[in-house]
Amino acid sequence: MKIPICHSRRPVPSATDMFYCLHPKMNVLDHLVSPQICKMCDLQHLPAPLEFRPMPNPDGQFRRSTRCFHFGEPNGTRECKGCGKNVRIKVFHCHHAEHTETTIEECANCPDYQPQLKSGTVKTWAVGMTTAPRRQSTISETLASLSDAGWNQLRLFAEPGSVIPEANLTLDVSQRDQTLGAFHNWYLGLMELWLRQPSADAYFICQDDVLFSKGLRKYLEQQLWPAPRLGVVSVYCPSHYSRPGEWGFHIETHGKHTFGALAYVFSNVSLREFLWHSIVITHCRRELEYGRAHIDSIVGEWSLQTGLPYFVHSPSLSQHIGDTSTINRDSSNTGTRRAEFFPVEIESLAWQSELR
Repeated sequence: MKIPICHSRRPVPSATDMFYCLHPKMNVLDHLVSPQICKMCDLQHLPAPLEFRPMPNPDGQFRRSTRCFHFGEPNGTRECKGCGKNVRIKVFHCHHAEHTETTIEECANCPDYQPQLKSGTVKTWAVGMTTAPRRQSTISETLASLSDAGWNQLRLFAEPGSVIPEANLTLDVSQRDQTLGAFHNWYLGLMELWLRQPSADAYFICQDDVLFSKGLRKYLEQQLWPAPRLGVVSVYCPSHYSRPGEWGFHIETHGKHTFGALAYVFSNVSLREFLWHSIVITHCRRELEYGRAHIDSIVGEWSLQTGLPYFVHSPSLSQHIGDTSTINRDSSNTGTRRAEFFPVEIESLAWQSELR
C-alpha cells in the first residue's frame, strides 16, 4: 500500500507492515501504526511537532515484553521458508478475528498485537449506569453506593421517563429519545463508553438497582486482572454461583444460561472483542421482546464460544436491591436474584483471610 510522506513516521526494524509514530498527539499502543492508519491520519498534513516522542527501543531492536492477548495453543508445524531443507517451525492458534494461526516471529511483528492482561494494571476507568422507569426507584441508593465504592464520575444511560435524582443532576447523561429496551440501552452505553474513552484500562457498566461494597474500586485496582486472557468480570455473584468459605474470582461456564448482569467489568481489548462479535450483533438485530433483554445470556454465550472466561467474584461484591424488574414486572428480588453473602465494606486484605 502506498502511503504519504509523514514527518512523524519511523521504520520498525525487521517489519515491513507497521511503523513507529512519534507524533505526541497520536495515542496508540507501543507507538505502532499500520499503513492503513497512516493513510487515514490527518497529522501528516500539519506542521511537524516542536518535539517528537522518544523513539522506542533506541538500540534499534524491536521487542515486545509480553505475549499477545490473542496468542493461542500449539497447532502443529510448517515448513520454514528461507531456512535449510527439512526445517520446520512451530505454529500456534491465533484467536484474533482476522487470523487463524501464527508463529512466534509473525506474532512479534503483527500490527494486531495486544498485550496480555496483568494484575494491578487498571488505572483509568470508564463507568456507566443504565436506568429506566421503575415502580420503586432505587437509583439514589445505587449512585450513593457507587460513590462510596470509589466512583464519582460516570455517565447515565437513561431510557425515556427515567427519574434522575436532583442531587445527581450534574452527572453526564445520555438521554434516549425512544425506549430501546434493556439490552440495546446497555449495548449502546458500552459503545458510548468506548468511543468517549477509547484508551481506558477498564469499562464498568452497572444497573440502577445495585449496592456495592465500600472500597470496591481500590480492591479491583489491586486484583484486576485475574487471568492473562478473559472476557468479562462480574462483581455480582448470584446465590447459586457462590462458593462459601472462598474469597476471590472463579470461572463460570453456563453459556446462554448465565445469570446476573448487574455489574460487569470489561478490559479494553475484551470490550472491543465483544462489541463487534457476530453473537452480539445477531442479538442486536433480533426483533420483539427477546432482542431487548437477555444481557447476561449473550455475555455468557459470547464468553463460552470465544474461550474468553467469564469471571465471578465470590463472595459477591455487589447486591441486587430492586424489588421490581424493568423487564419482568412479576419478578421479585429473592432466590437466585440476590447474592447469598455481600460484604458491605472491604476494609483490608487481612479481612479476606478469615473467609479462606
